[in-house]
Amino acid sequence: MKKLAALICAAVLLTVFLPAVLAAEENQADVIIEFEDMDFDTEDTFPSFTKPYVHEALPVEAGVDFNVFDEDLSLLCEFEVEKSGEYLVYMDYIMNHNHGTFKVELDGNSCGGPVNFNNGGQWALSSRLLGSFRLEKGTHVLKITGIGGEYYQGILDCLRLRELDAPLKSEIFEFAGESFTKSSDFFLENPFPRANELPVVDSAIWVDFAKAGEYFEGSVYIPANGTYKVTLSFILNNDSGALKFEVDDVVIGENVNIYHAGGWEHSVADLGVHTLAYGTHTLKVTCLEADSGQYHAWLHQLIFEGLELEEPTEAPEATATEVPVTKAPATAAPATDVPADNTVDPAASATGVIAEASATAPGEAGDRSGGNTAKTVIIICCCAALLIAAGIVAAVVIKRKRKK
Repeated sequence: MKKLAALICAAVLLTVFLPAVLAAEENQADVIIEFEDMDFDTEDTFPSFTKPYVHEALPVEAGVDFNVFDEDLSLLCEFEVEKSGEYLVYMDYIMNHNHGTFKVELDGNSCGGPVNFNNGGQWALSSRLLGSFRLEKGTHVLKITGIGGEYYQGILDCLRLRELDAPLKSEIFEFAGESFTKSSDFFLENPFPRANELPVVDSAIWVDFAKAGEYFEGSVYIPANGTYKVTLSFILNNDSGALKFEVDDVVIGENVNIYHAGGWEHSVADLGVHTLAYGTHTLKVTCLEADSGQYHAWLHQLIFEGLELEEPTEAPEATATEVPVTKAPATAAPATDVPADNTVDPAASATGVIAEASATAPGEAGDRSGGNTAKTVIIICCCAALLIAAGIVAAVVIKRKRKK
C-alpha cells in the first residue's frame, strides 16, 4: 500500500507541476511577430507587395512579398510589442536569386549593415540578428530601404523578439555558417564539410586565397559598450599562410601566422584587449605574404570576452557594416517558378544567418509553433496514464483485500 500511495502521489505531483514548469519555459521562447500580421506604409511611394504571399516553393507557409522599385525608397512595417523590456531582435526572411539588398532601421536606429536577400540560388529561409534594443510596450516601426543594386524585391517572414534578463557578457563569432563578401573570386568553403577531420573544433571554414592582399568581410555583433579580450580559434596546417584581422578598419592584435610544418592542429591566438561599442561592426580578414608561400586558412571562432561592460540604458545607433552575418539557413526545394515581376540573376552572392553567444539557432518556420507545447501535451498524457495505472492497481488491491 505504501508503494501504491507513493505512485499516486508522484502522478499527482507530475500532473500538477510539470505543465506549469513547461509553460514557464515556453514563456521565455521568442515572441513571433509575422509580417503578414503587420500594418504597412511607405515613405515616398507605395511599393508592390502581396500580403500574405503564398507559394509552393517557399520554405515557410506564408510571407510578405514586396518591391520598392528603386534605391532609397522604403517599406515601413508597424508592429506591436506587448511588454516593455530589453530584446534581441531577429528578422527572418526569404533568400532567392532575384532579391535585393536593404538597409534596415528599427525606430530610427540602424540595425547594422545592409541585409542581403540574394543568395544566387533557390529560395531559402534565412535570419539576421538586428541587434539588442530597449522596446517599450506599444507600436514600433521597422524601416526597410532599398540600396544600390539590380533588384529591390524581397520576401519577409517574421520578427523574433528574445527578451534579455541581463546584458550579454560575451560574443562567440562562428566563422562556419556566416555570410561574407570577398575582394575577388577566390575559394571559400563554408562550412568546411569534413568536420570529422578537424582537430578538436566542431566546425570551420576553409579559405583558399589566390594571393596576398585579398580579403573577406563579414559583421560581428557586440552586446554592450566596453572592453573585450579577443581570441582567435583556428587550425594550423602545413599549407596555411598568415592573416590580419580588423574591426571597423582598426587592426586588432598582431598578424597571425597559421602555418605549421606538421598536420592539422588546433590553436588559439590572443588578439589583445580592445574597446568596442555596442552594435554591429565590420570584420575584415586579409591574407598576407608569408614565408610558407601559402594562402590557405581554416578558421573556427573569434571569441569576444567581455571584461568591463556598460549596460546600455537605451538602444544606441549601431555601427554601420558592409554585409550581413548568418548561421546556416534551412534550404528549400528548388522553385518551380518565381513571381512574375522577377528575373533571374545567376551572379548574385550567397548569404546566410547571424550567430550570437549562448543563443539558440532559429528553427524552420514550421517548428516555431512550439516544441514546448508538444512536450506539455506529452507530459500531461503520461501523467494521466500514470494516474489511470495507479487507479487500476488500487482497484485490484482493494478487490483482493475484500476477497480475503
